[in-house]
Amino acid sequence: MPVLWLAGCASVDAPGGSTDAGTADALRARIGLEMGVDAAGGLDGAVPASVDGGRDAERPADAATLDAEPPRPEAGPVDAGRPPADARSPDAAPPDAAPPDARASCRDETCNGADDDCDGRIDEEPVCGELIERRCTVTLGWADNRAGPLGVSPSWSTCPPGVSQMAGDVRCTATRRDGAFVHLDLDGDVDDNDLLAVSLRCEDADFADAARWIETHCAVFLGHADNNRGPVEASAAWGGCPALSSSAEVPRCTSSGFDGAFRAMQLAGDVDDNDDLGLAWICRDAEQPARAAAAQASAEVQLAWSAGNQGPGDGAPDWGFPCPGSRRLQVGRISFPQACTSTAGDGLFHHLDLGQDIDDNDDLGIALKGR
Repeated sequence: MPVLWLAGCASVDAPGGSTDAGTADALRARIGLEMGVDAAGGLDGAVPASVDGGRDAERPADAATLDAEPPRPEAGPVDAGRPPADARSPDAAPPDAAPPDARASCRDETCNGADDDCDGRIDEEPVCGELIERRCTVTLGWADNRAGPLGVSPSWSTCPPGVSQMAGDVRCTATRRDGAFVHLDLDGDVDDNDLLAVSLRCEDADFADAARWIETHCAVFLGHADNNRGPVEASAAWGGCPALSSSAEVPRCTSSGFDGAFRAMQLAGDVDDNDDLGLAWICRDAEQPARAAAAQASAEVQLAWSAGNQGPGDGAPDWGFPCPGSRRLQVGRISFPQACTSTAGDGLFHHLDLGQDIDDNDDLGIALKGR
């Protein structure tokens, strides 16, 4: 220790065997300055921490020990059922979104019977118009003298597999999956022994489920009313339709029936200038209403009529003018009335006003278009 060490030094003889008092005093003073001890052997100020033998000594406030262990936080109450936050397994936390790999597979919704945009719904946007136009077929049938099938039938004349039959008392025409019109030549005087029928079929090898869903959840409805008794404006119903088809009331109606088959509607009285035809495209699904509404808005059916066999041939993009609408087509000195109506994607019935007595020089036309 410093004091004892100084005492030892004070007794050391100078060279030559004698003690030089001056030299000893000088030595004591020098060592005292270096060790913090005055010449008399007393302490000069605080003792350095390195030499205080572990005793408590006054230290400056800013003299923190560098290697001191940082303070530990007080232990809180133990949560026996929950590990510390930094010890939890990453997958133990509740998910706040789809996993990264699932999000990466999400894309814009398309009409394929799948939930492409990962929102828990299928084909809920109006994206099915192209598939309906390109993969579905509407077939229109006519028969004179009640010669066509009277009940539910898978075919009408040669349709399908044929797409057109314009001879005899039972005739048919089918859209060609291109959005264009096809026409149907009527025969004889169209009256109360004539039938109209319609079917809807959809096929797609790549999206078979989506095509099948459309065929079984969407339908084309036809109506007829004698003496202008059909709804003039767009209407939610036409006679018993859409709830129930009927050929025994006025107005009367039929539909494709949500199964690809034909159902006939018998016309009433002489079909002439006081008669209306009705048309609707309706999709229904109680379990997926958004999907049904989107399919309904995605497509439209157009039904047209022309006097004097002046309707355009198969493959015409329109009936010669915007639909819905009507006009009188001037051919030489004769004008021929024409009219067209559209379902407009709204699920309502729209009427087609017939402008004269309907007979063997009249045409009907039909088209299925994506919107």
